[in-house]
Amino acid sequence: MPCFERDQYTAERENGRRLQLRPEEVDLWLAPLNPSSELSLSMRRTLSADEGERKFHFASDRVQFITARAILRDILSRYLGCAAEQIQFAYQDRGKPGLQGVTSITTDLRFNLSHCADAALYAVTWGREIGVDIELVRPEMPWEQLANSFFAPGEAVKLQRWPAHRRTFAFFTCWTRKEAYIKALGDGLLLPLHAFEVSAAPGEEPALLAVADPAELKRWSFFDIPLGDSFAGSLVVEGYPSRVRLLNWH
Repeated sequence: MPCFERDQYTAERENGRRLQLRPEEVDLWLAPLNPSSELSLSMRRTLSADEGERKFHFASDRVQFITARAILRDILSRYLGCAAEQIQFAYQDRGKPGLQGVTSITTDLRFNLSHCADAALYAVTWGREIGVDIELVRPEMPWEQLANSFFAPGEAVKLQRWPAHRRTFAFFTCWTRKEAYIKALGDGLLLPLHAFEVSAAPGEEPALLAVADPAELKRWSFFDIPLGDSFAGSLVVEGYPSRVRLLNWH
């Protein structure tokens, strides 16, 4: 297994240079989605017109999207060495975002993001597919019913092996592993959750265990992200990175 590190990153460490990331490494960023109003206003100025004007049913969802997207721009700009507002996004047929324009020609930076409640998680690497998911652990969630309805049969059975007080957290961990894999593929909701199986039993390392194409089993690396008991998080990355680093965004 690669080294999984925590790092208290601060912008002052850049000294005006690009943030360094080797091709075989992955950086994860954990960020709050409740920045000060002054910071939020400043960050919104980096968004494109379509990002700022995107419509949402609830105002809170719009604020969350704008904040999460502005933070993404700030993070990517640190690797690309450009202003956050210069970054241009493109979208695959199934909705997975990527880079376009000059940045896509001069670099092959890949990224993915997920957010829930007041937290966002970002993954950044070079030249390989990547997916990340974060979920708030909700004790009231009817996890057993959901697992039986949407998960692979083997996963639902394995969740029952956990101690009763840990089954809800185990369910959300399994959920994030599956969501991160789907996001790495870029398939959105086109791949049903029951169509593949990930590890779910106590003591099992995070991994893809069964899928239609056997070649997929060796293509991906799975990681659980240590976020405490309130959140579950997972990373899925193509190949075998030498290091995964967890940073706090400021």
